[in-house]
Amino acid sequence: MYIVGNGPEDLIAWLGRQDIEVRCTLRPVPESPVCNVIAPFVDAHEADWVMSTSTDLLFLREPSDLFKSLRFRAVANNYGQPPVEVFIYVLAESKLDRPYRPGLSLLGGRIGMRETHINNISSAIVAAPASRSLELADCWRKWALWLAEDPDLLAGAPGLAGQVAFALTMEEIGEEVEFLPHQAAAILQSLTQIETPYALHLAAGHVSRAANRFNRNKTLRKFGLCAGTADAIGRLNFCTLEAVDTIKTLPSAQKALATLLSPNRFEQQTRPAQDNDPKFSNRSFWDNRYTTDIELDSGVGSRGQNMRLKRALISEFLAEVKPQSVLDVGCGDFEVLSGIELPTAYHGLDVSSVVVERNRNMFPGKVFENIDFAALDDVEIFTADVVLNFEVLIHQHTYDDYFRLLRNIVNAARKGGFVSGYVHDPRPLLHSAIISRHEPLTETLGKLGAKNIKIRAKSPDTDAM
Repeated sequence: MYIVGNGPEDLIAWLGRQDIEVRCTLRPVPESPVCNVIAPFVDAHEADWVMSTSTDLLFLREPSDLFKSLRFRAVANNYGQPPVEVFIYVLAESKLDRPYRPGLSLLGGRIGMRETHINNISSAIVAAPASRSLELADCWRKWALWLAEDPDLLAGAPGLAGQVAFALTMEEIGEEVEFLPHQAAAILQSLTQIETPYALHLAAGHVSRAANRFNRNKTLRKFGLCAGTADAIGRLNFCTLEAVDTIKTLPSAQKALATLLSPNRFEQQTRPAQDNDPKFSNRSFWDNRYTTDIELDSGVGSRGQNMRLKRALISEFLAEVKPQSVLDVGCGDFEVLSGIELPTAYHGLDVSSVVVERNRNMFPGKVFENIDFAALDDVEIFTADVVLNFEVLIHQHTYDDYFRLLRNIVNAARKGGFVSGYVHDPRPLLHSAIISRHEPLTETLGKLGAKNIKIRAKSPDTDAM
């Protein structure tokens, strides 16, 4: 296990007692935590191959087939980021003198979204022959540092630095990455193909944070697994929770928990003025949040009592409308909807490429796209029976963005929508740099011709849902 930075000594000692080798290392790219995946390649290893993964577990029955060549291996993306024009610009600025090479994605998607070699590469799982590990690390780190020096190169999407730097490395070395099989990037579904040598890639989202989150019968039904497999996942889940309970007793963890659970943690940056901030960038803010503050993630509106309230309200609404399709605008970390039975046709959109990539790895049966829904002029291709939008309107800092987003939600909803926002101005009681309010939500919906407007509940975050 690699600990990047100064890890707690008591935690390192506990890991050692579990027969886990711990290596502490400096962050390879100080300005970019998303590039920590480079760290294992810097070290010498007594192995034939070195694999680095930003996820939790990759079970291999027989690795020889997976690593049968001496080429660099990586997982294929199922989304088109960065956009073609961004990569062409980055490639030109790199001075590598490499032509732009269109390619075909291994994974499906909307036309025009996945047509380049760079767009197909993810740095979530990368493998290299041990003899070439340091070569990869040096070049990868060089390009990551170059990208960190000029954030504008990635058009304000720092979460892409790891994969773009990896792709530039392949360009400089003069090789095309050899993609790992699909099962290496699948999650529970790959267990149904257990005869393959690559059995399971288990992401953090499938290790429940609470014992009652693992439902054996639901797991069997949802993923079509055999009973023995579900039991194995349950045992792994139990062991994980047991370890978490032990770690919580360590002094360093107690200190971290005191900070994490402090009410002051949830106090957002404040400003004395009551005006909205037109310079606020949702894309930059949320990419940074999902990269550096994974515990908080989508925020308190998706946790605890707020989460339980939303799950109950949404479940009730879906039971009434009986939709065949759901569009989730501002899907965030998917924490709320992960506990709800949804229609097969689910489509989640978010401005943060960081959380979209994570969701795709964690919930492969769902469709997620990195799209600013408010910026679209035509939403015909996104229409769905029901459109959901929670705690997104309150982060639109100009009236134009707020109005366009709500207009697009109304236009995309065939049967109905469920949104949250403000009727009454929360200020001056709430001074938050990330919160905005323009006019009563019900008033704007009326302007847009919405029918049967009904406030179902209030929450600590908004006074209208």
